[in-house]
Amino acid sequence: MDKKIVTTNIIVIRKDLFQESSFLVTGFSPTLGKVDIIVKGARSLKSKKLPVIDLFRILEIEVNKNLHKLQPVYNASLIKSYDIIANCYQNFTQACNICSFIYYNIHPEVSCPLTYQATINAFEILAENKKYPIPLDTLVMLMFLYENGFMPEIPVDNTGRK
Repeated sequence: MDKKIVTTNIIVIRKDLFQESSFLVTGFSPTLGKVDIIVKGARSLKSKKLPVIDLFRILEIEVNKNLHKLQPVYNASLIKSYDIIANCYQNFTQACNICSFIYYNIHPEVSCPLTYQATINAFEILAENKKYPIPLDTLVMLMFLYENGFMPEIPVDNTGRK
């Protein structure tokens, strides 16, 4: 059986301990949907293997194309880190709500590029550590609903008005 390796960007939305020395990581890709990967040996004290994998980070990863099975990650490089979100409790809570929503509602091989971009935009604002008047987790959820056909189209005339 031929293994097809694909390269994609993901937002890390979940990271769990697995066995004695590994992590199970769930990411969200704009083209591949939810991607579950295993990082073997990452918890070992001697290991420097893929230290860039953590929550609220955008990574470029290489995995097998078969997304219905747990995949080992072959390579990962950091694109952008939003670690600073954890410095503000309200922003951290919103980011966790976004990740939880994505984890339970996005499926493997379901492309959601608008929701992916909305998540990045929300993380950019949350990383500024300012209070935002609109709940950003709700905006990401609304984008998901719109993108998946659960919200009605708003007719717009040629001038851009309703």
